[in-house]
Amino acid sequence: RRGLVRSDEAMPDQSAQPDEAAVNQDECRRTLEAVQALPEVDRTVLLLRAEQELSYEDISAVTGLSVAAAKVRVFRARAKLAALLNPNTGEK
Repeated sequence: RRGLVRSDEAMPDQSAQPDEAAVNQDECRRTLEAVQALPEVDRTVLLLRAEQELSYEDISAVTGLSVAAAKVRVFRARAKLAALLNPNTGEK
């Protein structure tokens, strides 16, 4: 019992507050909508890179793009997604 600490003292509250949960849910919805608004090839390369964690070489093999084109497409897709999520920043 010496090394035991009351669990409510040692563990942070894992449950999100209702207002935080609502904000997180709204951000998630906005992000999904923005990803869906991307052109199909941009959405594909972005998800292959971010979600599937594929290398540019693997993305190239899957999509038929050159490695250089895959890198450019991922970069531009990220920029488009950022512009959709933050329209007030002036980025295009």
